[in-house]
Amino acid sequence: MKLHEFCRQKQDRAKPLASASQLQIHNIASVMLRDAVRAGYLPFNPASRERIDRPRKVSPPPEALTLDEARRVLKVAAEQPDYARWALALYHGVRQGEALGLERSAVDLEAGVLRLEWQLKKLKEPPRDTMQARDLGGGYWLLPPKTVSSRRVQPLVEPVLSILREHCARFRPAAATHDLLFRREDGGPLYPSRDLKRWRWLLSEAGVSRNVRLHDARHTAATLMLEAGVELHVIQQILGHSSAAMTQHYSHVSLDLARAAMTRLAGSLASS
Repeated sequence: MKLHEFCRQKQDRAKPLASASQLQIHNIASVMLRDAVRAGYLPFNPASRERIDRPRKVSPPPEALTLDEARRVLKVAAEQPDYARWALALYHGVRQGEALGLERSAVDLEAGVLRLEWQLKKLKEPPRDTMQARDLGGGYWLLPPKTVSSRRVQPLVEPVLSILREHCARFRPAAATHDLLFRREDGGPLYPSRDLKRWRWLLSEAGVSRNVRLHDARHTAATLMLEAGVELHVIQQILGHSSAAMTQHYSHVSLDLARAAMTRLAGSLASS
């Protein structure tokens, strides 16, 4: 049975496999079959490119919020106890795992900087022993970012600095294993599914009927930075993108330049 046929059969019983997962499975199977050919168990590799087309990775098009929609979402979020969570998403383009893995110690309110060094992940089994990781219990782990560029320092500008200052003032004492900024009522890591529901609730309350994914908050931040006149290489530094084709032409972006970029974005979002 072909992989795409297997995936179609699964659609009625479970969530269908994403195109990226299909491609990964195909690549693993192809390597196994290639090794079987080398060992003499098979006359040829049935998954080779000469015999079958590889599944294509299809990424859904981003649905960035408009400036007006982003303002409305932030206005609704301002009345919520997790306002800081959504300010980080729309002002700074912080990924979900990065936000949920953010600890109080990573927020320097005096210097006005934010250190993004960890991401929250739920794993079915512990990571490799050689991997730097912190066990938070319940299957949740703090893991380092996948790429060097994702581990970064961002400047904090108004109004995000004030939002975080207020959030930290209400902050409970650190738990035994972490001092996460965003937690459940029992002190444990915030469920990503609950975080996603909160995002969808904010969109609904703000009158945004389009299907805007949580990850598209990053695309929103990048789009609004571009509209504010921020250069691409500065945006790349702020968001922690790792594109060799883009970075090879640019040098490291200073905190002062990044701070100026964030200030321009804050001005766009805060104005009415």
